[in-house]
Amino acid sequence: MKVPQNVIKICEFLKDKKAENIVVVDTTKMKNVVDFNIIVTATSTTHTKALADYVEEEVVKLNSSLELVNREGFNLSEWIILDYGELFVHIFTKQKRELFSLEKLLNEGNNLKTFERIEKEEERQEKLRIEKEKIAIKKAAQKAKIEKSKEYKKVKEKLKKEKAV
Repeated sequence: MKVPQNVIKICEFLKDKKAENIVVVDTTKMKNVVDFNIIVTATSTTHTKALADYVEEEVVKLNSSLELVNREGFNLSEWIILDYGELFVHIFTKQKRELFSLEKLLNEGNNLKTFERIEKEEERQEKLRIEKEKIAIKKAAQKAKIEKSKEYKKVKEKLKKEKAV
């Protein structure tokens, strides 16, 4: 499951504000469902509101293609949904999350990941990218060294010929 950057950023915003048990569900293969669902637990109804407000503010700052289409649940604040068209952010109190078991409803095998796992995969990908970059730099340096060596030999040969004349 490849998780888009905007989903990762929203998860980071939620983590920054102490959201618990952050889960991402890829629902791209389900008909009539958004592409991704982010599901989190808040510690209280006040916390659900604070998380929702923070996500909204930070998404605006991202200057991404994400646009808030709808928001629901602020009256009771036990389950707040932020609808960004291609993804939903579900912010639950612990009791409501257990009651509705949304992960079980949306889970279709290998389409669910914890944000912790996503972060580890992103970190691993970044390390691989850095390693590949280091290898490419070493190869370029070796190639330059070889080219410099060849050029040095050519200049040396040319000087020998000039001295011989």
